[in-house]
Amino acid sequence: MLLAFLLLGAACIAALSYLLAFQLLPQIFAEGEAEVAEARVIEKCRQIEALQAEVAALRSGYSATRTLLKEDETRLGALESGGFEAVLGAARAVPAIAARVTSVGEEVILDAGAADGVKVGFGFSVYRGADFVGSVRVTRVELLSCRARVTRLHEGAWVQEGDEAATRFE
Repeated sequence: MLLAFLLLGAACIAALSYLLAFQLLPQIFAEGEAEVAEARVIEKCRQIEALQAEVAALRSGYSATRTLLKEDETRLGALESGGFEAVLGAARAVPAIAARVTSVGEEVILDAGAADGVKVGFGFSVYRGADFVGSVRVTRVELLSCRARVTRLHEGAWVQEGDEAATRFE
């Protein structure tokens, strides 16, 4: 909206400048001074047109970048919900692992570990019954448990003991 206001303002300035340069100034100034003023106004109009073209190009680039970002977010969401985790730019299959939250402190402790196939970096979705609570990412793996940090919480929710967690749901 600000951009539209600025463009409208620039157009108004250009029109006013034209009016001053070609209609009012010749009446006010001597012939030589009017020509100088006219040249300045023409130069300013060219600068305004160049800036308008630059703004249009920037808007186009912004729109294209925003579209690419949305497409990437959609692909990432599809990978994660299908049992894939994006790790350092590469996707890898993640086995279906179910766990329960056994403790909550600085990190969340889950009752699944290396014996269940858990690895550092795996993400778990946390649910309380049918309600999504949030997401956690594994930071440390023991034989029968793992530690994870909360990466996302549903609005107004928090992770608590007894919540269910899974790498994916089938």
